[in-house]
Amino acid sequence: MKRMYEHSEMARIASPDCKGCGRCCIDMGESVRLDPFDLHMLSVKTGKSFSGLLSADMIGLHAEDGIVLPHLSMGGTDSRCRFLSESMECSIHDCRPGLCRLFPLGREYTDGSFRYFIVEDACPRKTLSKVRISDWLGISDISRYTSFITSWHSFILRAKESAVKNRDGSYASALSSFIIKVFYETPYLTSEGIPAGLHDLTDFTRLFEMRLSAAKEAL
Repeated sequence: MKRMYEHSEMARIASPDCKGCGRCCIDMGESVRLDPFDLHMLSVKTGKSFSGLLSADMIGLHAEDGIVLPHLSMGGTDSRCRFLSESMECSIHDCRPGLCRLFPLGREYTDGSFRYFIVEDACPRKTLSKVRISDWLGISDISRYTSFITSWHSFILRAKESAVKNRDGSYASALSSFIIKVFYETPYLTSEGIPAGLHDLTDFTRLFEMRLSAAKEAL
């Protein structure tokens, strides 16, 4: 049985002698899914809108149980992340997506929340050291972030169930378009018209929760 961790616990996942092999950034297919906060950070970091990121092939779209969602794009002869440089450095490291921050951890959702587990053999480095998971993630307000991730996971799960239950392709398509428009295309701007902070989740989660409440009613 795999061990489960809370974000306040220590786990042997850090690789201080990492030389950048790129295993966690190459040939990942559509697996690096992007939640709304991920997309918001990418948009502010690159100065590109959702459509701009798509047209630049920095992100792509995939279907999960009838719901279309974005992911980081891979490209080139070695199918590497578009943000991985030739020197194997992440060009968006300070704003990297949540799944990138997790590596080599995964999340398991139960009882309205989630805990972490170490993905076996995910990192090829043999010498790993212990680090507190909250420090490893590098999120300033881990409690607020955990609440956001839990709420988003619950909503998307409900949307997928609705799409599968309806069994109408046009319904799933309309629902996907609605989710993309509300949570990804529309910028998260404060009342002053500036983007919500990259590393302060307060403004972002306030705006997200307003959209989530309206989306739940619509769903």
